[in-house]
Amino acid sequence: VYTLGVTILVKAFWLYRISSGLPPIEDDFYVEISGRFMLLFSGFMWPLGKIALEVVAGLSVLSLLLEDMQANLLNVVGVDVAAQRRRRVFTTASIILCVLLVETPPFPDVQA
Repeated sequence: VYTLGVTILVKAFWLYRISSGLPPIEDDFYVEISGRFMLLFSGFMWPLGKIALEVVAGLSVLSLLLEDMQANLLNVVGVDVAAQRRRRVFTTASIILCVLLVETPPFPDVQA
């Protein structure tokens, strides 16, 4: 829930900056990668963060599927499968919503 809230706040802040005529983020730091200068946040950290979030979403979906396949075993052990499934579905849906928010504009300006 916190990740979803932070993602929504960041997108809202970016939209506010764009409506004010500014770039979505102030990107003042450059790094040199393979002889090219790249902006630290928009050129390096943003793509890595997107990949990491997509991997987490994939693992969340995989975990949901594995728990569904092992529901009988978990029930025998004494796990409240229905409550566990509700929590897992909510978590997976929240992470997927974060991925959708990250993949929609506005994007930070990527300059090479």
